[in-house]
Amino acid sequence: MIDRLLPIFAVIGILSSVAYLSLAAWMIYENVLKKRRLLPL
Repeated sequence: MIDRLLPIFAVIGILSSVAYLSLAAWMIYENVLKKRRLLPL
């Protein structure tokens, strides 16, 4: 029973971690873009 659920939990953990990292990267990317827009180049 546990052996069958382990791969499912592993996939869910990997997907959730990837989604969290992509969301964090997107927030940092937007913050950098906003800061660059405010700075006169």
